[in-house]
Amino acid sequence: MYLAANDARARVSTSHIAQRFRVSKFHLQKAVQALRKLGYVGSTSGRLGGLSLAVPASSIRIGSVVAALESMGHLVNCNKGPCPLDGACLLKLALDRAERAFFLELDQYSLADMVRGPTANVLDKLLSA
Repeated sequence: MYLAANDARARVSTSHIAQRFRVSKFHLQKAVQALRKLGYVGSTSGRLGGLSLAVPASSIRIGSVVAALESMGHLVNCNKGPCPLDGACLLKLALDRAERAFFLELDQYSLADMVRGPTANVLDKLLSA
């Protein structure tokens, strides 16, 4: 969200974002690395380097990002155990359908949608601080 709000400005470092949101730089770096691998975030090295969105915020669907990061289909892992109901479990079927519906609902929103209104106001303050 910070990178989407920062779109027209200079690139920013993970340290800068971690400081603004008061989160662990280590955990943020792991998240950024995953988002880079997925093609959502780009990074440049050097004095003028840093992070930026690799694609327009309007093309980033929230459900797709969450599904990619959370490994869709793993709400219940029937192979761990192993479960004697594996392959015949209606609970697994229901949970998988609910999970798909969750991601489909999130896909109704883009990253650009998430950085509007009151969120935009707070992000602007974080960007100018």
